[in-house]
Amino acid sequence: MIGVQDEDSCGKSSLCETPQACRGGSRATRGKRSLARKSLAVLRTYTTNFRLYIVVFLSQSGFL
Repeated sequence: MIGVQDEDSCGKSSLCETPQACRGGSRATRGKRSLARKSLAVLRTYTTNFRLYIVVFLSQSGFL
């Protein structure tokens, strides 16, 4: 249609193709997001390792 501008998935007009491209902000904001992402990855790793240790401990103790 003439005079209608398409919007992408994040609601902005044609400036960003993906939601990742829409996430801009200041350098500090991007740094905080990066730190949060890294912290979440570390937390997931520790959680997975803890579960593995519990299974190994319980199997060696004869509970499993």
